[in-house]
Amino acid sequence: MKQIITLIIFFQFLFAGPDIGIFEKILNASGSFEETTSAFELALGESNFTLHAKYDFNSSDIDGQNSRLYILTSPTYLKAVEN
Repeated sequence: MKQIITLIIFFQFLFAGPDIGIFEKILNASGSFEETTSAFELALGESNFTLHAKYDFNSSDIDGQNSRLYILTSPTYLKAVEN
């Protein structure tokens, strides 16, 4: 039974495209996407967070939503939860 449920869950990924996903708007930016992400990356460089990866999501709509995923960790937090 577990194998059937697992197959059903992962079956949907066979038909998923790069423009399918769940998106949540977390920022109302006054600048453009490029200005906002540049400012974020500048601030990130001055922080103690570690950037592991970033990924730009594509939109099938020419004037569609721009989104970028950042994978971050905090060495301070990781050290705190280690103990």
